[in-house]
Amino acid sequence: MILLLGWTILMILIVTYSIQNITLQRNNLAKAQGIANLNKDQAIRSWVASHGGLYVPIDTITPPNENLSNILERDITTPSGRKLTLMDPAYMIRQLNEYFEKYYGVVGHITSKKLLRAENKPDAWELKALNLFEEGTEEVSEFTTIGENSYYRYIRPMYTKSSCLKCHSHQGYKVGDIRGGVSVSIPLKKLNVLAQKNRLDTYVIFSLIWLTGVIGLSFGHIKHHKSEQALLKLNADLSQKNNKLEILNDENIKFNSKLRKKNKELSQFTYIASHDLQEPLNTIIGFSEILKDNYSDKLEGIGKQSLEIINHSTLRMKELVADLLKYSRIGKKTELKKVDVNQIIENIKTDLNNLIISKKATIIYSDLFTIKAYKNELSMLFLNLITNAIKYSKKDVPPRIEIKSQETEGEYIYTVTDNGIGIDMQFKDKIFEVFQRLHTRDKYSGTGIGLANCARIAELHKGKIWVESEINKGSIFTFTIKKVLNND
Repeated sequence: MILLLGWTILMILIVTYSIQNITLQRNNLAKAQGIANLNKDQAIRSWVASHGGLYVPIDTITPPNENLSNILERDITTPSGRKLTLMDPAYMIRQLNEYFEKYYGVVGHITSKKLLRAENKPDAWELKALNLFEEGTEEVSEFTTIGENSYYRYIRPMYTKSSCLKCHSHQGYKVGDIRGGVSVSIPLKKLNVLAQKNRLDTYVIFSLIWLTGVIGLSFGHIKHHKSEQALLKLNADLSQKNNKLEILNDENIKFNSKLRKKNKELSQFTYIASHDLQEPLNTIIGFSEILKDNYSDKLEGIGKQSLEIINHSTLRMKELVADLLKYSRIGKKTELKKVDVNQIIENIKTDLNNLIISKKATIIYSDLFTIKAYKNELSMLFLNLITNAIKYSKKDVPPRIEIKSQETEGEYIYTVTDNGIGIDMQFKDKIFEVFQRLHTRDKYSGTGIGLANCARIAELHKGKIWVESEINKGSIFTFTIKKVLNND
């Protein structure tokens, strides 16, 4: 039931993210269109201004511009007798905008607080933008509704250039002055239709994925229920044996006996639960692969991306379960033996050779004690600390790792020192707990079990582990191992 709830919540989170991403994509497309339209207008405007305007035949659509009456050559006659009138950049852009609005629905508008034409009067939103331009703002935009239609509105300031003074010097402008603004309103109807289609596709795809997961989890639940029944029977048997031990032994022996058995039960439960979780996960992965193989060519865009996300998520969960199994096996089927710690470090250097070379890491150690310990577990402890020191190194700073040992009357003490990114000491205890991470998986990979393994291995050796660290200066991990150990 918990897995089903978790699976459903995961699907809801992914769908919510996908829907938000679709809206963001729509907004980005609208903004890109707005910027492209203004850049196009600016390029045409600059070209016409650089040539001092453009002469066109006089007709009912383009009569002589009264606002250019101060220019002597506003109207000219060609040698063939054709009458031409001068179009300034603003006049020409205004006509182009009318054509764009007629054929494509894109509404362009040149506006100013000093008007030559009443049609250029700014509306409330444009006036607010013009005031912001005077305060230093470079652009203003909004998503809004005009009439019954949705639009993305975008406006940028219009600066006075030397080529503009031919037509506007009488208004008192100087080069560099903000003369007004150029706005564009992009209709969102087509983009909204496309976004809605993508949303529907997302709902359909993730509904299928969710249903596939539910089927897989149902099969897994049946298997897990059988394991629970076996575990209940085992608990009943253990309870009977504990009752017999209570009769035969005194209170101290009974207490220690029950404590050891409960620890074994917990470890066995962790192992069984982790082991059984792999089967429903494999079922989910299998169904996801079937969807990918059979329907991948029918999916587009967000649908194909969503299938990849769920495939990646289930593989990630499988990795977590594998690490949990590894955690539960620490101390099982192992025995104490004489261990050369120097040889352990040398073996780790060999195993991590490619990583060490790629990161230009340096590992320094000498004369580490040879001790009685659980060799495989001790190797895992050093491997985790050295791997973390390399993984969490500072950018462009080669990792430097130094390993030292000392002894007291009853224990050995080992330190692993690095020059990495460091750890905030408020998390000094949290990092040794299972599945606890201080960084996102996008930045640093891992499952959050490595240091929990280190803590458990230290406890297996009747010792403890702790860290001393400073952000951006590095960390010192210290752990102890009792000199006298037994296989209990």
